[in-house]
Amino acid sequence: MTRLIIATDLGGTNLRIGAVTPEGKILKKYFIHIPSGTDSIELLKAEVSALTESGVKKGWQVVGLGAAVPGVIDILRGIVTESPNYPAWKNLPLKRILSRTFHFPIVIENDANAYAYGEGWKGAGKQFRSFVVLTIGTGVGGGLVLDGKLWRGVDGMGGEIGHITVDPDGPPCHCGNRGCLEVFSSATGITRMVREALQQKVKSTLSEYVGQGDRSPTPYNVYVEAKKGDALALRTFEIVGKFLGVALADIINLLNPEGIILGGGVARAFSLFAPSMKEEIALRAYDAPRKRVKILRSTLKDDSALIGAARLCFEEIKKAPSSSRGRQGQFKR
Repeated sequence: MTRLIIATDLGGTNLRIGAVTPEGKILKKYFIHIPSGTDSIELLKAEVSALTESGVKKGWQVVGLGAAVPGVIDILRGIVTESPNYPAWKNLPLKRILSRTFHFPIVIENDANAYAYGEGWKGAGKQFRSFVVLTIGTGVGGGLVLDGKLWRGVDGMGGEIGHITVDPDGPPCHCGNRGCLEVFSSATGITRMVREALQQKVKSTLSEYVGQGDRSPTPYNVYVEAKKGDALALRTFEIVGKFLGVALADIINLLNPEGIILGGGVARAFSLFAPSMKEEIALRAYDAPRKRVKILRSTLKDDSALIGAARLCFEEIKKAPSSSRGRQGQFKR
C-alpha cells in the first residue's frame, strides 16, 4: 500500500492539489480556478475528500494533509492570524476546521514557506544552504531558508517580502501600507498599472482586451503583447523589474544569501523584467554579495508548494507524538 500525503496550495484565485509520496513524487495533481464568491475552505475540503476517496480505491494509504495557505500562520496552533488575500481570515483556526472533516495529521504552513521548503528539497534550492524564495503570482510571497532551516520568525511573519516598502508614496496596498512591492511586481499590480495607463488614453494594443473579462487585460495578455513589442506592455514589465530589483538589493544587503529563487506565474516573464531588475540590484547592492548570489527560476514551478507542504507533514508525522510544531523546519539531506 502506497503511503501518501494529500497536499494543497491555496492561492488568491486558484487551488492546486496533489498526492505526494515520501520520496517527493506527485502521483496525481490538478488545478482548480476559484470562482468569485466561492468559499475557499469548503472547496478545499471537498477536493481533498474527493482525492482521498479516489486514492483509497487505488490502494493509497493517505496518512496526512499538508495545506499551504497565504497569510501569517501560527504554526503551533494551526491558526491563520491574518491573510492579505483573504481579509476575513482573522485568527482563523484552520487546522481545527479541517480536523472536523479529516481524521489524520494536518500541517498548516504559509504558502511561500512551503514553496521554499519544496525547492530546497527537490528543486533549485538543493545547491544552497541559505536562499530566499519569492513567489510572484496574484501577490508576492517570500520564504527564507537560512543555514538549512526554514525561518518563520517569532510571529510567523518572516519572509513577508511582498510587503517591503519600495515606494513610500506609492499606491495603497490591501495590507494597509503604501508602495509595497506587491502593488507593482505582481499579477494584480500588472493589471492595475495597465488599466490606469489605458484610462489615461495611452495608446496600446492592450486596449483591444478591455471589456473581455473582470480582470482584462490580464497579466498574460500583457505578456503576449510585450513579446510582440507593445510599448505599454514592455514599460509595465520594466516597472515590475525595477521595484523587484529594489527589494532584492535590500535582501542581498541584509541576508547575503547564496541564492534567490523566483517562482509563480509572473516569473515566467523573467526575460522581460530581468534587465531592469538587474540594473537596480547593481545600483543598490554591495558588490561582494551581489556577485556571489545566484538568481534562478524555480525548477519545480507550480509543484513547489505541494512538495514542500507534503514534506513538512511527513516530518511532523515522524516527530509525533512528542513533536513541537513551533520548531523551525530543517532539511535532512
